Amino acid sequence: MKPVMRNRWLLVAVMMLITFLFGTDLFSSQNTGPIVRWILRWFLGDSADTKVLGSGEGWLRKSAHFMEYGLLAWVWLRALRGEASTWTWSWAGMAWLAATLWATVDELQQGFISSYRTGSPWDVLIDSCGAATAILVAYVVYWISIRLQHAR
Repeated sequence: MKPVMRNRWLLVAVMMLITFLFGTDLFSSQNTGPIVRWILRWFLGDSADTKVLGSGEGWLRKSAHFMEYGLLAWVWLRALRGEASTWTWSWAGMAWLAATLWATVDELQQGFISSYRTGSPWDVLIDSCGAATAILVAYVVYWISIRLQHAR
């Protein structure tokens, strides 16, 4: 295996490890809540209402889910595609499936192992939507680059 390909698969493994760690009690809202609230206050100001911060915290966490699994799907797609200069929807489907299955494992782990967390099928849906969005963005970028190459 070429070093570039090995690095791409290593990135998949690292990203999966990161998402696994984010699903542990270490990153539960009890442990990260003060940091998240500090970030929200930084953007919204010190006078931000606690109710606003509460809903903002949930929105921020769900957005992080969306982006986290979008990135995971993208690194999977990149590793599966390798050095190919073409697009195959089977790679996209495998990348989406891998990210969605990993999201399911993450939620099961939260539901059965974690003390402070609960697994949610809604989070799997958010995660899989993030994965699908990242793959569609990758396709649009690929499509545009092909059109620009043909225009030259």
